[in-house]
Amino acid sequence: MQKLQHLKSRKPHLGAPLPYIYIAPYLLQAGIDVEIIDLRIDRQRVLERYLQEKKPVITGLSVMPGSALPRTLQLGQTIKEISPSTTVVWGGAFPSLHQDFCLNLPYVDYVVVGDGEETMPELAEALSNGNPSEAVSCVNGLAYRNDDAIIRTEPRQPVDLDANSIGAWELVEKYIDYYLGPNKYLAINTARGCPHKCTFCYNNLMYRGHKRYRIKSVDTALEEIDYLVDRYGIRKIQFMDDEFLGHRPRGFELVEKMREHHPHLKYHIAARVQDLKKESVVERLAQSGCDSAFIGAETASPQQLEKIQKGMTTTELIEAAKLCRKHSITAIYSFACGFPDETDVDLKATVDMAKVLREVDPQCECLLEIISPVAGTPLFADLEDSSQVPNTDTARWCHFTDWKSAHNKDWIDRPGYCEALQLAFYLAFATAEHAVSLRSPTRLLSTWARHRLTGKLPRVLPEFRFVNFFVKRALWGLKPLRWNSIIKNKTVSESNKSQHTSASTTTH
Repeated sequence: MQKLQHLKSRKPHLGAPLPYIYIAPYLLQAGIDVEIIDLRIDRQRVLERYLQEKKPVITGLSVMPGSALPRTLQLGQTIKEISPSTTVVWGGAFPSLHQDFCLNLPYVDYVVVGDGEETMPELAEALSNGNPSEAVSCVNGLAYRNDDAIIRTEPRQPVDLDANSIGAWELVEKYIDYYLGPNKYLAINTARGCPHKCTFCYNNLMYRGHKRYRIKSVDTALEEIDYLVDRYGIRKIQFMDDEFLGHRPRGFELVEKMREHHPHLKYHIAARVQDLKKESVVERLAQSGCDSAFIGAETASPQQLEKIQKGMTTTELIEAAKLCRKHSITAIYSFACGFPDETDVDLKATVDMAKVLREVDPQCECLLEIISPVAGTPLFADLEDSSQVPNTDTARWCHFTDWKSAHNKDWIDRPGYCEALQLAFYLAFATAEHAVSLRSPTRLLSTWARHRLTGKLPRVLPEFRFVNFFVKRALWGLKPLRWNSIIKNKTVSESNKSQHTSASTTTH
């Protein structure tokens, strides 16, 4: 996604690596040295030099699916070649929900299942133990391979979000100017999960048996905000919570106290249409400093909305758009395509809705993603029953799990057209016509895309298929994926796992 932003704009925003920032305090408190290396900014030789000098116990990777997977595997190979004793640990929603797939890949030693704050320091300590295999088996929240079997330790209780009020921002100060950008805003987390039940969402699966929506207290969240304002002079906060108003009283108390502390501070949230269709809510958000909101609209097809149990109507979506415009909140609407049994009528409804939203509010943005089924969801189960889920083919899985790819999704009849439509939609509705930061080719393509998607939905989009060919090369790399060579060159032996002596941990 970062590469796509660079293609679109001269000044894309680079978000701080929050998983590492929030896990690091737990490692530091356990007496473990931590280094965060951001390879979006640093060159790979910085990591290579660190591995050569420190030989760390663990490298932790917060892993995204899709086009990020090839790069992540290559990093794993680099780590093992330079420092064979270093353990490679994958974490995040994707590895947590796809443990078997991840552990069948080369250069993946452990998967942290769920929250990693308490698991990572316990794992680092276990690996430094004289009998690491026995010690690791006592660490909750892990999955790992033992010969041909995948071992899963006891599930871990979700972490108390109030336990550490401030992330280890000092570890990324060398990159802070990149994260702040010209507008001086940073992202933070004040909640995890979501209280709602959309059938395609990973949040219904991550914390089974536990509360699906957890929040930081107002005082704890404010402590971090005060710290960031005082230390870095930020002017805007991006709340990365999947549903900021999942506990509405707490959400409003937080932003209104934040307004009292820092009247200049603006903020961004993710919210549902059901909240933003109410003027009292939108007005209160605007008065407390909200200037932008991400809204998961998903589709404008009534049939698809019912299937995914979104709990909203298109009429409510337009009402929300009007209120956001009235109160000067810039809305970013996220739509999806590629649903099984999706028709051209469904696609046209979504494109037409994006046109209506732009007419209601010319400053809004509309995005279109290609559905990527998550293991454990009803959609995934249906596709698995009809043999449309890849088995162990890594290259196919990369496309299957990528929200920018329609290939290797066997239920999509016209993958090339689907990707071309996604690109045209993005250019037409996710770019402001007169944005000065847009690259000239993007500005021209945006104008043409708006023209092409006006009126009857085109059945063929050859020019966008052509452009998409180069976009995908930028995302996936110029060379074709060579999974066989990566797997064939796997040289990691189980004996390496008993040779950890370093007491430092690096994450990147």
